[in-house]
Amino acid sequence: MALGNLKKQRILEDAALFQGIAAEVMDELQSRSTLITAKRRERVIARVPSLYIIGSGRVRLSRPADDQRDITVAYLGPGDVFGECRVVDRDDASDGVATEAVEALAIPLAAVDRLVETDTKFTRRLLTLMGRRRAVAERRVGSLLTQTVASRVVSFLLDAGERHGVRGPSGLAGIKLTHQEIASYVGATRETVTLILGDLKRAGCVRTEHRRVVIVDRDELAAQVA
Repeated sequence: MALGNLKKQRILEDAALFQGIAAEVMDELQSRSTLITAKRRERVIARVPSLYIIGSGRVRLSRPADDQRDITVAYLGPGDVFGECRVVDRDDASDGVATEAVEALAIPLAAVDRLVETDTKFTRRLLTLMGRRRAVAERRVGSLLTQTVASRVVSFLLDAGERHGVRGPSGLAGIKLTHQEIASYVGATRETVTLILGDLKRAGCVRTEHRRVVIVDRDELAAQVA
């Protein structure tokens, strides 16, 4: 099997959304899909309207706020899927930008449509994914209304560490994020986030190294949420 096909197969098999699908259907999805790459700060997009599975790297998912700005919706990593809203709304305006070099699999929406029509388990998993993301968005709106900026930063770090953290030699979870990326998500300025991270470092909760936030004491960090 060619290297490209091996990568396609690995990415498909690693995505929870596509678990349990019949082998012949997976083969068809693999044959119809396209491997795409994006450098840091490039858009992750294919010419054909597609559902995307991230194979490696990290993507910032966003939606337009107005003509000048957009809103960060989520940071996604390997195995995560995005573009799912276009399955039901082809005009959905969400977009993905690589925050580090990305390799992803683009599955044409026409192929996903057929899978929705023929595989009820896949359809249920897709609906579950959409429901969970809506619930996350609703909780985020609630936190913007009720939590301090510091608490939002801490909550974001805990969630990012759980989802995307990499264990280092000392067993600590590190998340590669810029202060601006954190600020865009929590609804704050970069300067405010820098000050909050400084306070957390002095409290012994986190440290920073090479654009990576390392959670030193998760329990103490969690205790900072007010």
